[in-house]
Amino acid sequence: MMNATADKSGGAVVRSVPLFLVVVTALSLASCGGPPSLHPYRCRTVPRDTFFQYVHTVALVPLFTDDDPEGRQIQDQLVGILARKFAPFGITLIKPEIWSECWKQQVFSGGGVFKSTDGSVDEARYQQVWRTCAVSLAGQYGIDAVLDPAIIAVTAPLNQDIVRWHGVAEDMRSFGQRFWTGGSYSGKVTAASLLVTIHGVEGNLLFENAGGIEVVGQLTGTRTDPLRQKPGFLKSTNKLNRAVNIVFRPLMMPTGQ
Repeated sequence: MMNATADKSGGAVVRSVPLFLVVVTALSLASCGGPPSLHPYRCRTVPRDTFFQYVHTVALVPLFTDDDPEGRQIQDQLVGILARKFAPFGITLIKPEIWSECWKQQVFSGGGVFKSTDGSVDEARYQQVWRTCAVSLAGQYGIDAVLDPAIIAVTAPLNQDIVRWHGVAEDMRSFGQRFWTGGSYSGKVTAASLLVTIHGVEGNLLFENAGGIEVVGQLTGTRTDPLRQKPGFLKSTNKLNRAVNIVFRPLMMPTGQ
């Protein structure tokens, strides 16, 4: 089942994920192909035909907390991109506010999902809340799966000014910087990726993959202070759209292409 990650945030008959899909998940969940990734969250998916045969309505988990204005803007962009991505496959997305409301209600009524002893996530309680919300939304909206997006930080290799990670490559210096300072940089830098996991209502993992968004920092061209915070970080809709395309390419591209 899904794992607890940070603080992201009854009653009707449940349309459960068919047992066949659960069995297929257990037997067939595998790498999406290609060379092994050097970064965490290597792509895993059930067979493409199986996914689209059983997944028709998907609940979205909020990307950030509700009280984060900048995060909300990024989330709205992501929701729009995902809606356009899934529409040709006839998949309906349930807006993240629906999941968030259920999550808040369950956390409030149950006393939270963190341990009082050390403040860490109570995994059993987290799983219980997740399952309750999945069952509730399956009854109310007929969801078949839950999509949980996250923006994660990864350590990416820098080789002669070029950073490569999760399907993208970024040149950290301009031609002018190279011309005036010469040389090149190699090592490791922090980069941001979009991680997407999709679970069935029963908690079985259907899909997981990550796509690179952009490098967090920017090379200055000086040896004394070589790296600084990149202006406009996570402001590019094009880069977010590219990350979504990378994430879902193994699932949405027909076999053999």
